[in-house]
Amino acid sequence: MFQGGGNEGKGCLEISYSRKLVLHCEYLPEARMRQMGLILKDEDRRHLREIVEQGDPSATIVLRAQIMLGSEGKSRRDVARELAVSTQTIAKWQRRYEVEGINGLYDRPRSGKPRRFARDELIALINETLSKKCPGRLAWSVRAVAKETGLSPAMVGRAWRDLARERRVQARDGLADLPSAPAVTPEPAGAAVHL
Repeated sequence: MFQGGGNEGKGCLEISYSRKLVLHCEYLPEARMRQMGLILKDEDRRHLREIVEQGDPSATIVLRAQIMLGSEGKSRRDVARELAVSTQTIAKWQRRYEVEGINGLYDRPRSGKPRRFARDELIALINETLSKKCPGRLAWSVRAVAKETGLSPAMVGRAWRDLARERRVQARDGLADLPSAPAVTPEPAGAAVHL
């Protein structure tokens, strides 16, 4: 049962549930803004469109720019469905944009040991290995590529998944005629890769 109270004009509503009075407050302008989507500045909108048009489709900054452009006038749920990401991801990048502006969409420096190989070098090394005949096997596995290249199985596995994800995105978006993926055999049951 809803009852009026002195706080209604402030976005609050008193609700009484069988002798218990609960004060339920929602800040309507903020909630409404989240439902209706984000409002971008014209300059930011132009910059985000440039990122999407000129960027590598596999780059995370392109996805973030698409999130921001798609957020105008749409709910987080709708944007998440369109871009196949979670609503938490949408919320994270919207908050970063609101606080830091366009610079908040770029990666922050990470702690820890720097990477041994640049992403492109790693993928080139793996592709070069995959183009060779696999010694003693019918097809390459993550562990066989790791042994051949001297890289860790975890590093090879991550790069391999990234390549597969890029191919799926490119095939879905019709960006390129992709060569078929190299023959990959699953690891034997006892030799699981722990990533």
